[in-house]
Amino acid sequence: MTSSPDDAPPSSADSSRVDRSAHFHRSWSSLWPVVLAVFLSFLASSAVRRPVPSVNEPHYLCKAKQYWQPEWCAGDLFLESSNPHLVFYQTIGVLTQWLSLEQTAWVGRVLAFTCLASGWTLLFSRLVEPRWKPLAAAWIFLLLQSLGNLSGEWLVGGVESKVFAYAFAFTGLASAIERRWILTGLWMGLSISFHPIVGLWCVVAGAISAVGWMMFARPTSAQFVSENGRSLIGCGILMLLVALPGLLPAVSLLSGTDPVLSIEADLLQVGTRLAHHLDPARFSVESYGYYGLMLILTILLWWRAQRTRSRDLFAGFVAATVVIAVVGALVGWGPRPLNLLPYSSTRVWLLKFYPFRLADLFVPVLLTVSVLAAVFEARSKEVLTSGRRNMMWTLCASAFVILLLLPTADQNPSRLSAAKRADWIAVCEWLRDESPTDSLLYAANENWAVKWFAHRAEYVNYKDCPQDAVGIIKWARRLRFINQWARESFNDGTCSTADLARLHNETGINYMIVSRFGPIDAEPIHSNDSFHVYEVGGQ
Repeated sequence: MTSSPDDAPPSSADSSRVDRSAHFHRSWSSLWPVVLAVFLSFLASSAVRRPVPSVNEPHYLCKAKQYWQPEWCAGDLFLESSNPHLVFYQTIGVLTQWLSLEQTAWVGRVLAFTCLASGWTLLFSRLVEPRWKPLAAAWIFLLLQSLGNLSGEWLVGGVESKVFAYAFAFTGLASAIERRWILTGLWMGLSISFHPIVGLWCVVAGAISAVGWMMFARPTSAQFVSENGRSLIGCGILMLLVALPGLLPAVSLLSGTDPVLSIEADLLQVGTRLAHHLDPARFSVESYGYYGLMLILTILLWWRAQRTRSRDLFAGFVAATVVIAVVGALVGWGPRPLNLLPYSSTRVWLLKFYPFRLADLFVPVLLTVSVLAAVFEARSKEVLTSGRRNMMWTLCASAFVILLLLPTADQNPSRLSAAKRADWIAVCEWLRDESPTDSLLYAANENWAVKWFAHRAEYVNYKDCPQDAVGIIKWARRLRFINQWARESFNDGTCSTADLARLHNETGINYMIVSRFGPIDAEPIHSNDSFHVYEVGGQ
């Protein structure tokens, strides 16, 4: 196993900075065609597998629109709750002032995937050679993510704050590999600002891997600090300053709330609403098996691949994300429901910070690096033949084609048939045209993207759960009230006009959309083949 140029120590700190700067500028000038190809691949995958509106776009973009237009859907519990992703709402949200929600989604995706393709290409150009390998890596990674995940984490789909956060984190990792610490601080600060949990976990994983590197590799910690100490301080200061616009709103969610209320909200968030992301006991056996298999393949291929300093640094970072996930699994280990765990309030509080999301994403990224490095690179004293090179591109292109052809539930986030989906959109648009703008809606059965199509506030929606403790408790209470009202209303087998009047008086709901809910002893004010609209109370 031969050493790579990455392993050669610089002759001096000054010459090292000059070499890295020259390499950085050469990269930008030569990599733009690769960035464009990666961007188009991400956009194609997004368009085919996650049509607008994707599963989370009504959630994020409606909130972004209401941030700029408080009168839009005024009275909606979710939209008027806290803003933990404030920077996303302030930047991408401003597009809703001139564009429709659908147009905003497409423009937002273009912006997000431009940033993501740039960060992806910069990072992979430091991990694999030659320059077009980042495109092959993108195709392999997209296929790996389409085959499964651990905690529901994804990278390429709709537009939301975490896509920008990962894009900036990739760029920051590329800068860190080259020891361009000021740029590292800038990009990691932007990552935290757009999505504090993603950005901060990346910083934590980077710190863990740096400590491990100094403990087990050269140079020693004393040498490293002496050579990089001032730059690292500058990196930290710049990162904090850039992160503050997004960090302060997120931190405010953790303070100023009654402790008893916070514990109840955490249990609802971790054990109910977001259990598929946060509770390791709710992850499927198949998901654990898939990630275990990827880790085994990564380790086997890694030791076969030619080693470089850049790859080892990145592998250390990914190993740190796995350590974080393992700690998260240990924190969540125990009896269910969650309140039976010893020290349950502390453990549930820790789980709500998504300890699994980085490993969920970066394990397939590292496997992608391992495949390219071990299978499709010439080893020491070998020459990569044209046949082997052609085979590589054929296989990688096939992976991309398979990805586009694989069916996925996310192609239809409404989970409705084509005919019923058309009826759903039609009934929402009827309400948008015919109901007063200050109306309050409740969708009794299907409730996909109500605000996106109807442009009206909702009393409660299971998908749209606030993230502050007070908002979460209100959300849960409204769900419980609606369920109790429905049970009481159908005690005699029929929901009467008096029951509807009571619902309006106690909630302020003006209109209810139903499909299976009933029978209702009243005439709908609008119907189609699948849905009925009932006026619950006057305006």
